[in-house]
Amino acid sequence: MTDGRFTGSSSILFWQGQLVLEIRKKHKWEPKEDGSTLIGVGGIGGTMEEGETPVDALQREAIEEIGCRLKLSCARRTVVETPPTTRVEPDLVLDGLRPAIVWVVTDPMYDVGSQVAVFLAEAMQEPQPGDL
Repeated sequence: MTDGRFTGSSSILFWQGQLVLEIRKKHKWEPKEDGSTLIGVGGIGGTMEEGETPVDALQREAIEEIGCRLKLSCARRTVVETPPTTRVEPDLVLDGLRPAIVWVVTDPMYDVGSQVAVFLAEAMQEPQPGDL
């Protein structure tokens, strides 16, 4: 079981059958010695604000980032990633929904042990980049 200390939420987001990802903001790009740049992509989502649930935060972030709310659905089970370990948590429910993934932070640059819930989602209208 997870310890319930969620600090963020994200999505595996689809629009008209296509996966929607955000490209990392330019100030976070990482130049490499060989001249290439690691840009990174991720799901729509972000950090929870005080008093928010993971679903509240995800809906707020979606409106900020792509200008629309999300239709969320339950995953069949939740995969919990605590690098280097992966396990399945079949009964985890947050805000009435089963997230697809719970990522447990292990990087000491961040809040170790905090968790990010990743939900299955579909945009309720055509996504329009906002603060991306």
